[in-house]
Amino acid sequence: MCYIGLAMAAAQEKASERVVVLLRPGQKRKLQKLARNERVSVAEIVRRSLMFYSAEENPEEKRLLAELNVALDRNLARIRSTNASIESKLDKIQRRRSKAA
Repeated sequence: MCYIGLAMAAAQEKASERVVVLLRPGQKRKLQKLARNERVSVAEIVRRSLMFYSAEENPEEKRLLAELNVALDRNLARIRSTNASIESKLDKIQRRRSKAA
């Protein structure tokens, strides 16, 4: 996903505008599933898609963004894993405190 490009674009554009898009039910489900899997909003998926198409115009930019996105995805997976580990440990602490009380 195009995280760096989106951050740069967001810094340049201050306000958001509402856009209505008509999709077939299957397309809507696919868009919602993509957003759920990425843990972002449907609007964010649309913004990332626009950034992808913009990068298509410049092959070097596309390559650099792809490299950055691989690194960011890898780190995001680590962060999610760390968060899950922290939650697990906090749950254990809570259970021990409940038993002791």
